[in-house]
Amino acid sequence: MHLKKLLLPVFVMVIGSCLLSCVDENVASTDTERMEETITATENTGVSEGQYEQPTLYFNDYLYQYNYQGMQTTIANRYIIIGTIEGVDLSTLPTENFYASGVDLQVGQDIYAEDVEHPNIIYVDLGGTYMPLILKKSD
Repeated sequence: MHLKKLLLPVFVMVIGSCLLSCVDENVASTDTERMEETITATENTGVSEGQYEQPTLYFNDYLYQYNYQGMQTTIANRYIIIGTIEGVDLSTLPTENFYASGVDLQVGQDIYAEDVEHPNIIYVDLGGTYMPLILKKSD
């Protein structure tokens, strides 16, 4: 009788350990699957590896980039056309004025600025909406 009393707690601990290890494996497996789904969802952007997705334009010897701050349906009357996009290359950042890289930018799109000399922000006309590109500060 005394042996049965000792074996019962040991048996309960062994069964409990087995159950806990099974739960931990299922949770770990589920977490890994979720992480893989998240990575897959965020990596499939439609732009091939090695290409620039972030819209970037070179103007007045400076880079201007879209910082994911939304689009505008209109811009103020004080903004004037300062040129058009002359070339787009997704594989390199632009180094010539009026050349661009990144999605949504195409040859022939009009570029607007308030100040032609040193604008902090320029807009690209996407045909019904305007994409703001912000002056990229030197690193």
